[in-house]
This record gives sequence, structure tokens and C-alpha cells, in this order.
Amino acid sequence: MEVTRTNFRKVLPEIEDTINRCVFMAIDGEFTGLSSGLEKAVSAFDTPAEYYHKIKNGSLDFLLVQFGLVAFMYNEEQKKYTHRAYNFYLFPKPLSRQAPDCRFLCQASSLDFLASHGFNFNKLFNEGIPYLNKKDETTMRTKLDEARERRKSIGEKNNSFVECPPEHVDAVKKAVNSITEFLSTTHGPVELTLPPTNGFIRKLIYQEVWKRYSNDDLRIETKNGIMVVKRPPTVEEKAEEEKKKLEDEESELDEAIGFSNVIRLISHSRKLVVGHNMLLDLCHVLHRFCEPLPDSYQEFKELLHTVFPYILDTKFMCSIRPLNEAVPSSVLSHLLATVSQQPFQLLEVEPEGEHAYTTLEEKEHEAGFDAYITGTIAIALSNHLAKSKKVKSAMKLPSATSPHLGFVINRLYLMKVIDCYIDLEKDDPEQNRDAVFHVTFPEEWKLSDLTSMFSPYGGVYVSWIDSRTAYCSLHDKVQAVNVMKQLVPSAPAGVTVATYYAVHNLGTASPVKRRSGGEENGNRPKRKHSLSQESSLKRPSVDPIPEESEDSEKDTQTKEHPRKKRKVSKSPTDNTRHKLFEENLDW
Repeated sequence: MEVTRTNFRKVLPEIEDTINRCVFMAIDGEFTGLSSGLEKAVSAFDTPAEYYHKIKNGSLDFLLVQFGLVAFMYNEEQKKYTHRAYNFYLFPKPLSRQAPDCRFLCQASSLDFLASHGFNFNKLFNEGIPYLNKKDETTMRTKLDEARERRKSIGEKNNSFVECPPEHVDAVKKAVNSITEFLSTTHGPVELTLPPTNGFIRKLIYQEVWKRYSNDDLRIETKNGIMVVKRPPTVEEKAEEEKKKLEDEESELDEAIGFSNVIRLISHSRKLVVGHNMLLDLCHVLHRFCEPLPDSYQEFKELLHTVFPYILDTKFMCSIRPLNEAVPSSVLSHLLATVSQQPFQLLEVEPEGEHAYTTLEEKEHEAGFDAYITGTIAIALSNHLAKSKKVKSAMKLPSATSPHLGFVINRLYLMKVIDCYIDLEKDDPEQNRDAVFHVTFPEEWKLSDLTSMFSPYGGVYVSWIDSRTAYCSLHDKVQAVNVMKQLVPSAPAGVTVATYYAVHNLGTASPVKRRSGGEENGNRPKRKHSLSQESSLKRPSVDPIPEESEDSEKDTQTKEHPRKKRKVSKSPTDNTRHKLFEENLDW
């Protein structure tokens, strides 16, 4: 179902009922851009905290313009799977003077991408559903309270009057005489409209009128810069008018909160929320509809876990064993094709009423459709895991309490970072960067210069930081000792080589000292569990590979670095490395 400002209020009770009935929900978002370029591009060697800050500082000035929500139900009696799908158009249109007037960025490639997939921009701007986060809602409510206080004070005698300039005396006098004549007649029009004037003259008229009359004698309102005088209402009429005014203001505020009500319903349900490579979606959801993202990475994790207690990232599911051995590509469209064949089983999930998608449709990058595909894939992946673990809940919908999903729930995939993830329930795994070196070099250096410098040590994978710095990861980890002994102290002129740990102020952590037994562990924080140490999460022991030309399924035009088209040398003995990670950097 397509949901806009036109039908949002009517559909909201149905959405609430759907969320209450479902087992889990799948979400997806479409944006006006992905990266502003204000931050350095994501690196394969970023920490989760660095990754978060790059998203926070480089992506949140764009808008989330379409949100897909698909709820999945299971009927135990009929043994039937059903879904309801909602595709929301979102636009923060200010509905009143109190509402914030949002400013945002657009990325030409992203808008072109949306347009090429049939996105309706007219519907977005004309009928997009507004929204407020908690901070903006509080600000707007404060402004409404202040306006109410001002209404109460209208008519109170004010001794601080502005002296009327001679050139405005006649205009003010004429207006006051008209008001006096209007009030002196009992059988006349119910209101008097004065000639248009500027704000200063209106203020002079107000103060002259209040010198003669009280709020019980008349009422003056200004509409579009024109003063309208009305006869005083009765006590009952006045009370009724104030009541209606308050109701209208509350209704206006509720309409301004708009789509944020949906996110609150999802949060309060404490149901499982599923997405595909969903970190960016979640950051936008928190920032736009809940709270501005905090500067602290730890506070971000706590906020996210509070708002969404249970999340499941299908991209993360497919990146670890046992699923990564059965999934050749985790690109969403490729993944759908994979789970449609053995050993997986793609279940038929029937629509409820008109709230429908099917896997046969071609609506990629419509948020509602992508959410539907993500949800059906999650069901297939969950059932495959349940069968492999001989769990009785096989062939039923995944949920927050599914025992076979405990090792993937609340863990978020980090694009391009293959040896770490975000864990919302405990500390993130610490990456092993013993064989990673931070290198600075002359700007004219090319990839061949770096690979040539490291060729005596078995070759490297290069992750560019900018035109003069890069991370170099050794293919042969054992050679880190020789790099420390030989290359670091004798690097070519204009070149510096340092360990990853030294650059990140984590202590020297020298592989030479560590392997010779001479390192003092106190120089660096104690290592936490690493990804490779968790048997259930163990990945193949491989190096990262160079970024592909397509950074995401959502925006194929986004580029990381002008040198990214260069080829990177590959170890001749590692024929599986490229295949395993060839698509891992796609959205």
C-alpha cells in the first residue's frame, strides 16, 4: 500500500493493528544521497567507532524520502504465511510557523538513480508525510505553550506605549473611530475589517484601542496582515473557542509528528526488525524520527538498542558461517535467486488484501518492495539455519526469541570492513591488525610503487586513505616481523611506515616484540574476543580485496577514491580470495 500525507491518518490505526499482529517486520529506506564527501571514505581498516562517525558526519544531511515497512504474519491454524506492505513517501514539510524548516543535501547521482527506477518526486514534495524527532517535537510544543500564554495576556493593560509619530496620527485615529462606531451599533455586521496597514501602524492601533476597551468589550485578530475586529463572545462561546483552538493545535502538532508515530509503534512493539545492510537505514531512522545521533559511539549503540531491542541484518547473516558457504553473493537481488533454489526454500507469503508484493515483480529500489524481498529472504535463511541445527521452529517465521538466530541478532554488518561488526549487546570484536601498516608517501606515487615496496614481503592489499596515505595489509602475515625489522627503519626518502596500532594510539604492539616475547602487554589495551576466535562466527582467513566500482546497490555512481580503478596484485596461491569477497562490498 502506498501511504502519503493524504491517507496517512486514515491508515495509521491499521498500521498499528498490523504491527501488533505480526511476528516480525522488514524495513528499507531510499535517500537523496549517500555520502557528502565531507568525511574521508570508509576504509577496510576502520574501527566500528570510526565507521559510525563517518556515517554521522557524512550522510545524515541527506533525506530519507521513502520508507518501506512489511509485516509478516503466520496463521498457526491454517499453516499460512501472510504479509502487509506499506510504502511511505516522507518529506519534512513545515505545516506551521512553529514547525522546523528543514535544510538538506541532494546528491545528483542518487536522484538520477531514483528517477531511473520510477521514483515519483512530485508525490514526494506534494504529498510526503512530515515528521519530527523528539527534540523538534519538544521545541514545537514549547512554542505552542508560549503562544497560548500570549493569548491569555491579550487585553491586559500595558503601560509601556509607543508614542505615535505625527505622520501616523490620522490613520490611527481613523481606525479607532471606525472601531468605536462598529461597537456602538448592536444591529450591524458581526465583524469589521480595517484597511491593510503595516505592522507598526497595527501596533499603534492596538495600543490606542486597549486604552479604551478591555478584552471583554471586543476582539481583534490579524489575518494575513489585515486587522479584523469582532464583537465580544459570551463566556460559553469564549470557552468553546479556546477548547477548539487547543484541539486544533494538538491536531496540528500530531500531524507534524507524522511518520515518527510509526517508528514509535515499531519500537514499542519490541518485535524483531529485519533489514539488509541496515546500518545506514537505522542511523537515519534514529536521527530523523527519534533523537539526533549522539557524538559518542557507545551512546549510539545504547540508543539504537533501546529503540530497537531486536534487529536482524541479513547481510551480516550471509557473511559468516555456515551461510557464507552456501551464499555466493549477498547482493539483495542475487540473494533472492540463491534462496529460491536448494538447499534453501523460498516460501509463499500471501498478501493480506491489497497490501501486496510478489517476488515476481520488478520493483527494485522501491523501499516497500526491497523490504518485502528482505523479509522473504530472512525467512528462507532462518529456516535453513533451523533445519541445519534441527530446531523445531523450522518453517516458521523468525522472531526475537528464535533460538537458532541468537548468534546473529543485534549484530550489524559493516560495509567493506570484513573482520568486524557492530554488536549491540556487548563489546565489538577487536580486529587483528598485526600485519596492517599505515604508509605515507609522495603524492605522485602510484599503486605500483606501493606494491613494489612491499613485494619482498609477499605483496599487500592497499586501501587508500587519500592521495598521500594508505593502509597496506600483508598477504603473508608472518612477514610483519620482517617489515618491522627491515622496511620501517629503512623506508625510502619521503616515505614513512608505521603499525596500525601506533597510528591509532593503541600502543606500539610491535609484531617483532610480541613474537620475541619482549612486548609489555600494558602498552596496549587488552585484546577482546576477535571475530576469528568465535567458532560460530568464524570467517575464512583471507585478506580484504580492493573495492569494486559499485559501492552499493542503492547508488552505483558513488565513488570512494579517484584511484579505485587501479588493479591490486593478488597472491597467486590464494585463488579463492577474490571469489569469496568479490561481491562482499556491494550493498
